[in-house]
Amino acid sequence: MTARDRSLFFPAAIIAATAAIIASFITVRERGQHEEPLPRLGGVPAFIVYDQTGAPFPSSRLDGSVWLADFFFTRCQGLCPVLTDRMHDMQDKLAGKTGWFLVSITVDPAHDPPGALEQYAKEHGAKTDRWVFLTAEEPSIRALVTQGFHLAVEKDSTNVAEPLLHSQSIALVDRGGEIRGYYNATDDKAMKTLLRDAKRLLAEPA
Repeated sequence: MTARDRSLFFPAAIIAATAAIIASFITVRERGQHEEPLPRLGGVPAFIVYDQTGAPFPSSRLDGSVWLADFFFTRCQGLCPVLTDRMHDMQDKLAGKTGWFLVSITVDPAHDPPGALEQYAKEHGAKTDRWVFLTAEEPSIRALVTQGFHLAVEKDSTNVAEPLLHSQSIALVDRGGEIRGYYNATDDKAMKTLLRDAKRLLAEPA
């Protein structure tokens, strides 16, 4: 190899090696190995409420599961149908996996006793072995929403379609009961991110 050949060979070798490193980095990123860890936004405190059948539902039922929580009420004509449709979509897209729950919590317990929640679940195609609808006395619900999930709920007597103002977010909770994200149910991109992040948590060792 002449001196001129060597001068051409080494830059070419460096370029080839650099290209290989970049390709490897892209492959690793595509596999999700360089994704940022999900934030840790605080633990949901233990609670005991009632499900759509009227049976007590302690939060310990969710221990060891990844779960998604939304906040709604059955007479809502505005945001709540969107939230329920999103939860139904998650029910379908997670159907092939195990270790998850969907949790819909009414913010209007005075109008949403267990029987009303059971009917609502049937009307919206909920598979209640994995998707539960929860209620309790109003102070307990308010404390769970505001102190447990750090979200707002307020009355609005001027709004017929939405007499209660509440969060449009779906919360993602990990197996240890810690909130790992809030996702805007009115945003398609956020819902894709929620599904991806839920699957990430489900893929982690139990």
